Amino acid sequence: GLYRIEATNSGGFNLKNYRPEPDNPYAIGDNKIFCLLLDNAGKLWFGTERGGLGMYDPLIDGFISYKQDLKNDKALNSNSIWSIYQDKSSRLWLGSYSQGVFVCDPYEHRFNHVDKGNASNLRLKFNTVTSFLDTENELWIGTDGGGISIWDKEKNKYRFLNANIKDPSSLVRDEVLCIYRDR
Repeated sequence: GLYRIEATNSGGFNLKNYRPEPDNPYAIGDNKIFCLLLDNAGKLWFGTERGGLGMYDPLIDGFISYKQDLKNDKALNSNSIWSIYQDKSSRLWLGSYSQGVFVCDPYEHRFNHVDKGNASNLRLKFNTVTSFLDTENELWIGTDGGGISIWDKEKNKYRFLNANIKDPSSLVRDEVLCIYRDR
C-alpha cells in the first residue's frame, strides 16, 4: 500500500496506510507501487503492478485510478506501470510492463501509445520500460531487455544503446532499470 506521514505539533507524527478496498471506488488500486511522481501542479501520481496509474486527490483523501480499457484507444492498455516522468510541457510519460510507453496530458486524461514498432517504424526495441532521462534535445528511455532507446525530439528519430560483447564501450547488459545523469 501507500503510507502518508504527517508531522504533529507535539513533534511526533501520524501514519496513515492506504490499501485496496473492493467496494470503495476511491481506494488505492493495488498494494504494489513501483513509482511515484509529484507533478508540477502538486498532484501525486503513482504506477502500480496491476492497478494501473493512480492519482491521489487530497480533497477526497482518496484516489483516482486510470486502468486498462482495450475498447478505448485513448486509454491505458496496461495495468502495470513501472515508471513515470513529467516533461516541460506537463505531459506524463508512463513506462509499462510489456506495453511500451504511454504519454498522457494530465488535464485531458487521454493516453497516446508508443511501443515497439515494425522495421519501418521502430521506436522502442523492447516494451518493458523502466526509466526516463530528459536532456535538452533527447529523451532516453530505459528498458528491461532492449537497452536504451534515445529519442531526438527535434528530428523525431530514434537511436539505440545496446549490449555488444565485441564492443567494450557498449552496455554490459540490455536490462536498464534506472538512468541518472551526473553533473
